[in-house]
Amino acid sequence: MSPSLADRLFEARHARFVGRDGELSVFESALRAETLPFFILHIFGPGGVGKSTLLQEFAFLSEQYGARPVYLDARYVDLSPDSFIKALGTSLGHNNSASIPDMLDATQRLLERDHAQWLARLNKLFRSGTPPEMPLDGRYRGELVALDLAPGLTQLFQSITAAWMPWLGKTFNASQERGDNIFTQDSYLLARLFNPFYRGFIADQPGTYRGFAFHTYMAPGLMDTDRIVLKIDYDLKENPAPTVRRILDELVQIDEDLYLGKAHVRWWWGGWQTVAYFTLRRDIVSA
Repeated sequence: MSPSLADRLFEARHARFVGRDGELSVFESALRAETLPFFILHIFGPGGVGKSTLLQEFAFLSEQYGARPVYLDARYVDLSPDSFIKALGTSLGHNNSASIPDMLDATQRLLERDHAQWLARLNKLFRSGTPPEMPLDGRYRGELVALDLAPGLTQLFQSITAAWMPWLGKTFNASQERGDNIFTQDSYLLARLFNPFYRGFIADQPGTYRGFAFHTYMAPGLMDTDRIVLKIDYDLKENPAPTVRRILDELVQIDEDLYLGKAHVRWWWGGWQTVAYFTLRRDIVSA
């Protein structure tokens, strides 16, 4: 079997690595020793001197000696034994040691620390999901968990949605393979202002209304072509063409009655961009 792209990139980085002979020798001697000369090896220094690259070389050496390296970033682990054990179990591939909601909560805590890492973890969690086991039917509570628009614009919308989130979730009609979105009533006038010719808003429960219908079907992911996902497609003639019809949501199941979604936008020049991640849970409550 030919090596994967990740393997080829790692080999290329390894081939360019030079120096650090003393540190590599110390680590390799520990790998060869019958009795470990130490249990903890500290690596310290200012940013940018190559600490992470050296750790990658330690991992490479470990694999050469048949020892499995495990990467665990303590910056994103709560300071408790239970959190450490759960994070370690996840890194080892023991998925039952940390629940999916716990993993999702930990991922969201990266927001203020490392935006790129935060999105990468959400994408990894999305790719680990499966097509929904059963057709979605009924009401689902929604939560926006990430935005990725453009520098400055992302932070602006995050500030707005932190103070006011009009989107509450979605409804699905499994037999018709259709559905629509649920919004808080206090956003209705603003929605009409931005969509003056749209006639798809309908009354819902007290304090909410519905709008922007979609149809659903299973297909390969837009960005994840090797994954089958539930498509939530807004390209319907009743939706506003300049805006809503350019949106395509994708959904996978990541736990019992818990779904993770990606929202894509097709820009006017034809390119697609993933702009948001969201979750859906069974049984939405009214506003």
